[in-house]
Amino acid sequence: MSVPGFENYTVYAPKTPPPSSLKMPIYLWGEGGCMDAGTPYMTYLTEIASHGYLVIANGPYGYGPPSLQGGSLTLPGPDNASPHRDHGVRQTPPDAMKMALEWVDQGNAAKYGNIDKQAVVTGGSSCGGIESYMASFNNPRVKLTTLSNFGLLNPLQWNMLKTIPGPVVIFDGGPLDIAYNQGQRDYNQMVQDNQAAVFANLDSGHLGTFFAKNGAKFGVAAVALFEAFFRKDAKSITMWMEPESAGSLKNQNWNITMHNFKL
Repeated sequence: MSVPGFENYTVYAPKTPPPSSLKMPIYLWGEGGCMDAGTPYMTYLTEIASHGYLVIANGPYGYGPPSLQGGSLTLPGPDNASPHRDHGVRQTPPDAMKMALEWVDQGNAAKYGNIDKQAVVTGGSSCGGIESYMASFNNPRVKLTTLSNFGLLNPLQWNMLKTIPGPVVIFDGGPLDIAYNQGQRDYNQMVQDNQAAVFANLDSGHLGTFFAKNGAKFGVAAVALFEAFFRKDAKSITMWMEPESAGSLKNQNWNITMHNFKL
């Protein structure tokens, strides 16, 4: 939804505020291409919010899901009226996620439920992954850092990974994902630095399954991760940590490697 006075972001929240006994973590999201458009990943983000999370996506309401054409992201315009190349839509400022947290700190999100201001998870797809990283560097409020279909291009930036206070979970689209090698390098570097990290791959390419119903397998994996990490949900923990169980992510064709990661 578009919120008056906060139009540079798109907010996703349950239609009815959950009971006050249920604390709502905050999920900050960066778009593919770092584009200033908060609705391309609406299907996936709505699914996350429906489980009792406050989701704040960088960018205003109104754009449709992207597609890959000739190796470049194409973004449908407001209400899918006309296509725009990624260079036709401005990019969000580097500190967009931090400004979103300031908005929450000012009490503006209280109407959505019992917001846990200290339980922050960052996420982003493709270029949005660097926004996720940037919001996590030296930020103890970020308890979990996630990114999808992304990895740092410049090895000189790897030292910054050491400043991320919590676990990092990298979702990639398998070897056909153009960011697969970069994501794998980031994970290997974090293993070398003895950080808590996960490299989760599904053969789905660079756009994953974000734009299928409820975000499909990427949506299922993310919800299970958040439910396991923040709420210690037993079923969700089993999905991630017991690969031979019937409902595991492995049995949903995810290939997952972990280092120092606990739920």
